[in-house]
Amino acid sequence: MGRRVLHKLTARRGPVAPVQAGFSLIELMVVIIVLGVLASVAMQSMTTVVENARVVKTKREMSQLAECIVGDPQLTDENARVDFGYVGDIGAFPPNLNALYQNPGSYSTWNGPYLPEGFTQDSIGLKTDEWGKPYAYTGGATISSTGSGSTITEKIADATSDYLLNTFNGDILDLAGNPPGADYVDSVVIEITVPDGLGGTLTKDYHPSTIGNFKLDSIPVGVHPLELVYLPTADTLHRYLTIVPRQKSRQSYRFGRTYFVSGGGSGGGGGAPAVDTLINADFSTDEEGFTYSDDLFRSTSQPTYASGSRISGGGYSGAGLSTVVGGVNNNNITDMSGGWQIDFNLGASTYLTLSFWYNLTMASQYEADEYSQVLISIDGILHGNSPNDYVYQLTGTSGGGPPQSSGWQQFTVDIGPLSSGSHTLAIGAYNNKKNQTAEETQMVVDNVLLVTNP
Repeated sequence: MGRRVLHKLTARRGPVAPVQAGFSLIELMVVIIVLGVLASVAMQSMTTVVENARVVKTKREMSQLAECIVGDPQLTDENARVDFGYVGDIGAFPPNLNALYQNPGSYSTWNGPYLPEGFTQDSIGLKTDEWGKPYAYTGGATISSTGSGSTITEKIADATSDYLLNTFNGDILDLAGNPPGADYVDSVVIEITVPDGLGGTLTKDYHPSTIGNFKLDSIPVGVHPLELVYLPTADTLHRYLTIVPRQKSRQSYRFGRTYFVSGGGSGGGGGAPAVDTLINADFSTDEEGFTYSDDLFRSTSQPTYASGSRISGGGYSGAGLSTVVGGVNNNNITDMSGGWQIDFNLGASTYLTLSFWYNLTMASQYEADEYSQVLISIDGILHGNSPNDYVYQLTGTSGGGPPQSSGWQQFTVDIGPLSSGSHTLAIGAYNNKKNQTAEETQMVVDNVLLVTNP
C-alpha cells in the first residue's frame, strides 16, 4: 500500500528539473576587480595619448608663431628668400603676440596679420597653449609654454641681433672696372632704406673707400631698396638688397659709364686702363647693326610664335628694339624665343663688360607653370644673374588684371675672356609655354653698351 501511494505521488509531480549553476559572490568580485584594473590602465593610456597630442600641437603652434615673427626661410623667389615676417617689416621684434594680428601703433610698415591661414585669430587662442595657459613672450628670442607642468620652449633666434644688426659688404666701380680713387669717393653715395623699428623707415647714407669698398652696418633682415648714386650726373643704380640673418655675402656693382678716369689703383694718379667701346647703341635712328632672328635661344623651333621690330617710342630713352613671343592663336605651344644679334671683332683676347636697359612685360593670362625670360648670349653661351642663366624672369599667375612687368632695369655683366676674332652678341626673350592668343610676352631693349675691360 505504501509503495502504491509513493508511485502515484511521483507520477503526479513529473520529472525533477536539473539544478541551475551561477556565479558565486567571490567570482563576481574577481570579474569586477579585473574590469576595474583594465579600465584604469586604459584611462592612463588615454591620458598619456591626450597629453602627448597637446604637446605636439603646442610645439607646432609655437613654431608657427615663430615664423610669423621672423618669417619662413623656405619661401623663396628665384633662390632669394622673400619672407621675413614681422621683423622684416618693422625692424624690431614684436612687443607681444597681439602685434602679429593687430597693428601695435599705427605703424606704416606693418603688413599683417602675419598669422597663417587657419590659425585661430582671436585674443585667447592666439596667446594660449593647449592647456589654456598663456604663452610667455615679451619680445625676446624665445616663446615658452608651461601648461603641461614643465616648460616647452621654442627658439625663434639664437640672438635678436642676428635679425636686427647685420652687415653687408660691397664694391662700387665704373663700367671699366675703375674704383673711385681719392678724386671721386665723395661723389659716390650708397643709400639703403630700412625699417626703423618704430613703424617708419630710415635712409642710411655711406661713401665707398678709394678702392670702391663699402660696408653697410646695423641692417635688419628683409628686402630693402638700395641706391648707388654718382652725384655729378645723377647716375643711379636702383637695386633691392636681401639681408638674411648673419649676412655673409658680398656684391659688386658697376655704373653704366666710365666715370673714374683719374682713379686707378688706390686713388693716386696713373690714369685708367685703356677702354675700347665695341657697341654703343641707343636705336634713335635705326637698328644700329642689330638684326632680328627667331629661335635664338634654348634650341627653340617655333618661328611662328616670335617676332621683332624697332619701335620709335617705348624704349628707355626714346626708341628701342622689341621682341614678342607667344600669342598668335590658342594652340598649345612650348619653347619660343627670338631676339636681336650683332657681330663684333676683337683684335686680341680680352674681357668685356656688357650693359643695357630692358623692360619685360607678360600678359596676365599666363598660368603658374608658364614663364618668360630676358636672355643674352655671347657666341651661343647664356649669361645671366648668377646662379641663373637668365637676366630676369616673370612667372604666370592666372590672376587676370594688368600685365606683369619688370619695369625698366639696367643689367651689367662681365664676360670673358674672349679670344681674338669674330663674336656674336644676342639679346632677346624666351617663353616656355602658352595656350591662348592672349598669352603674349614683350621684351624691349635699349642703350646697349659693350666695352673691353682690361
